[in-house]
Amino acid sequence: MGENFFLQDKYAEAEPFYKQSLGIYEKALGPDHPGVVDVLNRLGELYQDQKKYAEAIPLYKRALTIEEKALGLEHPDLASAINNLATLYHYQGDNTTAETFYKKALEIYEKEYGKDHPLIATVLENMAEFYEKTGRKDESKQLTDRAKKIYSNYQK
Repeated sequence: MGENFFLQDKYAEAEPFYKQSLGIYEKALGPDHPGVVDVLNRLGELYQDQKKYAEAIPLYKRALTIEEKALGLEHPDLASAINNLATLYHYQGDNTTAETFYKKALEIYEKEYGKDHPLIATVLENMAEFYEKTGRKDESKQLTDRAKKIYSNYQK
C-alpha cells in the first residue's frame, strides 16, 4: 500500500505504511539485518522527495552501514547509496561531505567497471551539477563532457 501511495505522490498516506513495514521487518529479522535495507531506502526516498533531507539522511546512512557490514566497503552496490547521500548532503549545503561521497561513489564504480561505464556517467552528472552550483564551472564542464562521451559510446 505504501508504494502505491508513494507512486501517486501521496506521501502522508504512504509514510505510515513504510513505518509499519520497517517495524515488521525489524521485529522479524533484527534492526541490522540486510532485509530492512529496502524499507529504509524507500522511507528515505519518501522524505527526500518531500525535501525533508534531515529525516532522509539518517535512514540512508543506516541502510549504507548495514550494507557495508553485509557486502564489504568496496562493493559496487554501495556506490548508488553513497551517490544518493552525496546529493542529499549537497542539498543541505554540506558541500565538503557531498564532494567526499561523490568521489567515493565514483571510486567504487571505476574500480568495479572501469572508467567508461554508464553508472559512472550518472555519478559524473551529479558531481557536475554539484560543481556548477558551487561555482566550479570548469570542473563541471569537464565532468559533463566525460559523462556525455560515456553515454555516446554506449549508444553506438
